[in-house]
Amino acid sequence: MANLARSQVTFNDEWSEGRNRRIFNRDITLALSGQGGTTNKILASTLGFLKIIAVSGARDSSNNNILSAPSYDGSYIILSVLGAGTPADSSATIRMTVRGKVD
Repeated sequence: MANLARSQVTFNDEWSEGRNRRIFNRDITLALSGQGGTTNKILASTLGFLKIIAVSGARDSSNNNILSAPSYDGSYIILSVLGAGTPADSSATIRMTVRGKVD
């Protein structure tokens, strides 16, 4: 496996916040093929961010909940199947909102 590629990301919507517009929210759909854990990453740079601040709870195409959170340093997103609590790679199409810094 490998890190998520830009071609696996669909940007559905985007809006900025704050006075200087450095914080963006992006509604995205990810076509995962074994990413989301701590080795096959969903990198902030792939999503157009310098640092991820927060992510919403994710849902897959079957409407299952997937836990999602930024890594400690904000450089990537970690996914976990609901109830398991440990980082895990996933092969699914998921949708979430990501909030991050752009510069």
